[in-house]
Amino acid sequence: MRHDRRVRALLLLLIATGGVGTAGCGRAGEGGAVPRQRVDAADTALRSATAQRALAAASLAQAEASHRRSREVRSDATIAAPADGVVVERNYDAGSLVGPGDRPVFVVADLTTLRLQAGVSELEAGRLRVGMPARITVQARPGDTFEGQVTTIAPEVDARNRHFAVEVRTRNRDGALLSGMYGVARIPLERADAALAVPLAAVLARRDGQVVLRLHDGAVQDVPVTLGLTDGTRVQILTGLTAGDIIVADARVDIPGGASVNPVF
Repeated sequence: MRHDRRVRALLLLLIATGGVGTAGCGRAGEGGAVPRQRVDAADTALRSATAQRALAAASLAQAEASHRRSREVRSDATIAAPADGVVVERNYDAGSLVGPGDRPVFVVADLTTLRLQAGVSELEAGRLRVGMPARITVQARPGDTFEGQVTTIAPEVDARNRHFAVEVRTRNRDGALLSGMYGVARIPLERADAALAVPLAAVLARRDGQVVLRLHDGAVQDVPVTLGLTDGTRVQILTGLTAGDIIVADARVDIPGGASVNPVF
């Protein structure tokens, strides 16, 4: 009887203190168990951290998209010239609004090689060939000569003026030439060595041919001549004159035949 009471008392004690069937659900400090409040708090903290991580990832994605957009805008705002050159025209200032169809912001020209466009007659066009050398002079650079080359000869005549378009290209050394300058290209077709030549202005066109005014014994004489090659300023004399003859350099001056003159050299 005494032994049974002790066992019953022990069971009652265990039940009273929660020692049977309550493992892991006890209060703080009882056998190392974790309280429910702490588990719930940890779960809430985990969910909050997960949400913050997702928010941070979304913010990062938005920032990366904004960065890409900024780079695209910057790329669109940067205008790169398709070729090297110098700016010859600027149509807008900083801050101006430019849209499709507007005038170009800048005009860039490559001035390292310039083209001279001219027209030649049918007779001259038939004697020209691509690759022929040309000598170019411009009014803005008196005394300077620029070497060029024939690059294009139009295959069809211009009906407006009966000329064939010819293009001559030249290297623009030291940038001496500017786009839009007026120039003259001389293309040698033939060459004559040791030729007798006179100024082109010294030749007069008469009904019966060309003449040159020659001084003989102090008087002016009309001398018929046969012309040869010309470079545009001088002309070759094939017959009619000899070396050492004194002539009137500018026959456009009205001097009657037989008039007495004093030559000035």
